[in-house]
Amino acid sequence: MIEEQQRHQYLEALGISSWLPRAELPAAAPTPDWVWDFSYPAPDIPFADTNTANADTATKPSVSADPAAARASLTRSFASGPKPEVKEALWREKKAPLKATQPEEVSPPENDDAVAIEAATQTPKRPQPRFKLALARFGRALLVDSLPPQSQNDFSPSHQALAGAIVRSVCSAEQPLQGSPFLLPWPMFASPTLPQGYDEALQTVQHKLDRLLADGGVDVVLLMGESAARMVLEREEELAELSGILFSVRADIKALATHSLTEAMQVPGIKPVIWQQLQPLLKHLQNG
Repeated sequence: MIEEQQRHQYLEALGISSWLPRAELPAAAPTPDWVWDFSYPAPDIPFADTNTANADTATKPSVSADPAAARASLTRSFASGPKPEVKEALWREKKAPLKATQPEEVSPPENDDAVAIEAATQTPKRPQPRFKLALARFGRALLVDSLPPQSQNDFSPSHQALAGAIVRSVCSAEQPLQGSPFLLPWPMFASPTLPQGYDEALQTVQHKLDRLLADGGVDVVLLMGESAARMVLEREEELAELSGILFSVRADIKALATHSLTEAMQVPGIKPVIWQQLQPLLKHLQNG
């Protein structure tokens, strides 16, 4: 029995659980009586001196002198103890290798330079434009004039007379005014909730331009002033960069920008500048 206890201690040191029958197996050899008296773990046994251990064991009284009573006591203890399959499952769980945990993916921090570049490339929100345009049809020419936004005079007879003289000089023939000039102030409504930004202003002007050109017969568009040039040409440059240049607003319709009629009437010496800036359009019409 001492050797059996040593074997169990040796197996435990190796991490191996010993197994003992809890009942007599069918067709098995008779179980020795010492099996029913054996309990594990056993008292400390000095490995170095086996003889001493044998002597100590021999002097101790037997746990149970009756093998049948010991067998019944051991059977009752098995009934209250853990099931063998539970012990086996716990042993397998204890000895199972640890599963490698996947490292948590951590997104790299955003590059400050990339964020700065993205912020720089975003188009800044344009401020709400403020202008007043007068659109007048003179025969084969459409004149779009930039009026002062706060002006109460609108497109006065003085504006109409000067516009007719300029169109007549450019087209080399009398071009009478057709209908009443159309006034387009922006913003159109005194409402803080309605969308009346730059994009809405541009769409409104282009829509009105399409309607005026849809009837046909127009081959010249005179853009008087910066607001008229920007909205009709859909450009953001200042008037100094747009004036005196021939543009195409449609496939067969040319446009040219110059100073407004209000400037021509109020700024001394501006009329010769306007005439000089109209020369590319004059040459185009003469050659056409």
